[in-house]
Amino acid sequence: MTTSKQQREATDEQAFANVPARQRRQQARLKPLRDERADAQNASENLILFLLDHFLDTLKTISKHNMKSNKRSSPANIVFHLLVVAAMKNGQLVQADSVTATNGAPIDLSKELKEAASLNASPGAKKVNDWAASDPFVRTMTVLEHGKIVSSTPTTSTSQAVEGRKSRCSKCIRESHIISSRHFLDTLKKLSKHNMNSSKRSNSVNIVFHLLVAAAMKNGQLVQADSVTATNGAPIDLSEELKEAASLNASPGAKKVNDWAASDPFVRTMTVLEHGKIVSSYVRDDVDPEVPWQAWSTTKSWVSLLTGVMLQDGSLSSLNETLGDIFPEEESWAEATDTEFRKAVTVRELLTMSSGLVPEPWDLNNTEADMAEALPGGDSGGGSLPDALAFPLIGERGEFSYLGISNIMSYVILERTGMTPRQYLAENVLPDLGIDDSDINWWQNADGVEYAYHGIELTPEQMAKFGQLYLAEGATGPGKPPLLPAEWFKASTSAQLEFSVEIFPGFTMEASYGYLFWSGEGEKFFRNPNIGKNTVWCAFGAGGQDICIDKQLGRVNVMQRDFDPTNMMANGLGAAVAMDPTLSFEVDDKGDEDDVGVKDSSGDTTSASACRW
Repeated sequence: MTTSKQQREATDEQAFANVPARQRRQQARLKPLRDERADAQNASENLILFLLDHFLDTLKTISKHNMKSNKRSSPANIVFHLLVVAAMKNGQLVQADSVTATNGAPIDLSKELKEAASLNASPGAKKVNDWAASDPFVRTMTVLEHGKIVSSTPTTSTSQAVEGRKSRCSKCIRESHIISSRHFLDTLKKLSKHNMNSSKRSNSVNIVFHLLVAAAMKNGQLVQADSVTATNGAPIDLSEELKEAASLNASPGAKKVNDWAASDPFVRTMTVLEHGKIVSSYVRDDVDPEVPWQAWSTTKSWVSLLTGVMLQDGSLSSLNETLGDIFPEEESWAEATDTEFRKAVTVRELLTMSSGLVPEPWDLNNTEADMAEALPGGDSGGGSLPDALAFPLIGERGEFSYLGISNIMSYVILERTGMTPRQYLAENVLPDLGIDDSDINWWQNADGVEYAYHGIELTPEQMAKFGQLYLAEGATGPGKPPLLPAEWFKASTSAQLEFSVEIFPGFTMEASYGYLFWSGEGEKFFRNPNIGKNTVWCAFGAGGQDICIDKQLGRVNVMQRDFDPTNMMANGLGAAVAMDPTLSFEVDDKGDEDDVGVKDSSGDTTSASACRW
């Protein structure tokens, strides 16, 4: 179990190791930096198109070579795909025969890169280093020749930031080469599909597709092509309104879901998407589905997504960055006790609820006062940065402990991006989902910063789009680049932790936890034995605010529910019905007579509207 966890962490680190961390607290330069990044992205796309047009023959040669190699799953071969076409001379890419993949015996990329004896001493190294030092925005500049580092230097403007990373430099370079090649090839794959109709490229497209379809890596091994499919068919355009299926509410499955929803007076809305289309939609008569509704802890999963965005744009260098790395000023810790313990907490541990930071006991005799602190303008989870860092109690690191309220991640986002969570969401995510910032609400604490673990208000369609984004592993529409690499969405909805937790005396829940996402075994978690273990993953909010996905079925289920103090843990009730694999949303299916129920704690099949826990 420890080994698989280490492998998952290693894979996740590789997925973002190529992106350097943004310099801290440069808020005044955020906009020009973002513009510069956009220009760089455009330049990268133009370069890729150039490579596609001019170097497919080279890639074909590489592909043939690697097809015969019994080591083609090695990262070195994938790195080769990127490096073989990267050398340029006077603006022209050099011929393939002038570039050798290994220049002799291949180096072992699983080990630290070696430095050449003449490191930084050659005329070429001096010229490179002088140029790097002349550009204040260059953080590091490294040159490898024949597999050895011949030139490597940090610039003076960022030497302090780089100093702490020098010992990890070689590892970062190695990992960035590996993941850069993957992202490079994934982009080419999308371009090849886009260019299918071009007569000038039609002879080369199949070569690119053949080469790239197996480029995604997991723990250093090439995965099968069918395991990297992200869209359950053609990707839908999430910037547009979700489309309704022709059989909306007419299928046996839709009738069963809607009948169940109508039987529970607390259910406000219930929506099911299958393969990107709305197949079932229930709205209670007194509910306006265009008005955002409080999603409570579903907010956590949106913050998880923003963490992935920070990794991609360089605001975070790694999920293993600690709170001490992010908040080095002692005044930030002025209100905290056990500061060394807290400073050592990683972002990864916050995402998996294994940090050892645990909640204060819920005061059952003062529920209204506790709830009031969680409303807009309150200090629940911390009303300021020092308060947020001091707010959780100390427990056992490495063990699952659900931290229902905390604003630490809100201040991580603010510190590293210069934007509040809502501002960062509006700039980096909402446009891809066709959502205007003015169409959502997000409660703020006393400091004017959005709560990290609760507070977002959404419509059913907005919640469904979020679910579809995860179902499609980041695909946002035909011909569009993914919002984030598929690896992020896979890691978020994979079992980072598995555990048992006693919800109340006599009832223990067995569950799996990803990056602020829930799952478990159907019988013990969803109370439906037809649902397989860890096949349905959910963003859960108190009282039954759910966004659930099942990649095998291509389904998304959204439930909104009135707050019911007698059933705080109503989550998953709708998913127990909607995600049953025996349920059909095809109008010609005759299997609508079979009952789909959930089991109570005694094992008897009951109505799914019964109290879940």
